[in-house]
Amino acid sequence: MLAAQEDRSCTWCDHLLDGGPQPVVVHAECPTHLICRACSVAARPHRPCLDCGGPAASPSPADGREDVFMGAVTIYTRLRCAACCRADALRGTVGGGPFGNGV
Repeated sequence: MLAAQEDRSCTWCDHLLDGGPQPVVVHAECPTHLICRACSVAARPHRPCLDCGGPAASPSPADGREDVFMGAVTIYTRLRCAACCRADALRGTVGGGPFGNGV
C-alpha cells in the first residue's frame, strides 16, 4: 500500500471525496484501493477468504469472521470463511497470517 501511494497507483472510491473527513477502509485482498466504510460493508458478502482463497461468504460483522486493525484514519480488514475461522479462531490479522505479519 505504501508503494502504491508513493508511485500514485492507488485508487479510491468516489465517496471518499464527498463530505468531510472520514475513515478510509483498506481490504487486505486489494490494498491499493481505498474505500469508504459504506462501500466496505456493501462488499462484505462478496469478499474472498485470504486463508483458503474461497468465498468468505460473511454477510455481516456479527458473524465474527472479519479481522480488523484500526489506525488513526485507516481501517485495515480481511475476511476468513467459516471453515478457516473455526480451524484456527485465534489466528487473526495482527501478528501473522497473509495480511502482513503484524499489520
